[in-house]
Amino acid sequence: MIYVTGDTHGDLRRLEDRSPISRLLTPEDLIIVAGDFGYLLDRPSLSEHLGFFASRQYTIAFIDGNHEVFPLIGSFPEESWCGGRIHRILPNLIHLMRGQVYTIENIRIFTMGGAHSPDRAMRSPGVNWWPEELPSQKEYQEGLKNLEAVGHDIDAIISHTAPYDTLEFLKMRGYLDSIFPEDQPICQYLQYIDELTGFPLHLFGHLHLDLPLWRNQYALLNDIFSLNSRDYVFRSETV
Repeated sequence: MIYVTGDTHGDLRRLEDRSPISRLLTPEDLIIVAGDFGYLLDRPSLSEHLGFFASRQYTIAFIDGNHEVFPLIGSFPEESWCGGRIHRILPNLIHLMRGQVYTIENIRIFTMGGAHSPDRAMRSPGVNWWPEELPSQKEYQEGLKNLEAVGHDIDAIISHTAPYDTLEFLKMRGYLDSIFPEDQPICQYLQYIDELTGFPLHLFGHLHLDLPLWRNQYALLNDIFSLNSRDYVFRSETV
């Protein structure tokens, strides 16, 4: 089974043995984190975190968010996996790269990590902020090329941030105060991908909301969503 949840931000409690995720998953299952994974930090606790993940009995995959140490993620070996490119961190821990199409359990998934940091002004380049937080034109183009190769026929999109019209939808309903200009390229790209692929299931994090939305879209933070059943398997009862 394939499950998706929202930002973990390096919180080991989200994956400890008594957590909803670990109680749910078997060794055959995959949990995908929709960005801001946050465990791979270039600090002494990195080896502790890797040891923790090696002890998990399931597979963990993540797309990148905006709060990641991008040079560290990029230093791990790159390889092909389920039709797309990944960084292999551990045998059971992988980074799903931007603009890729993976076929897992006969479910075709498009991934696009990255987002603008709303707290950019409080962060320092090379310390806790990297310009790679937003996708490059090359990554955008690779995504379009990979979608074209499968006839734009996908079952799900997993991104970190949301399509632009969804941000406007959330702002109108009081969930967002404003939309940053820096958000426009990635969010308009995601809106285009939604339209290009006929509005498949679209799951994203970043907004720190657990909320079913419109157009087959779900904002995730603590909730857990099954790609196999196309429904929640755990609700955190928070918004």
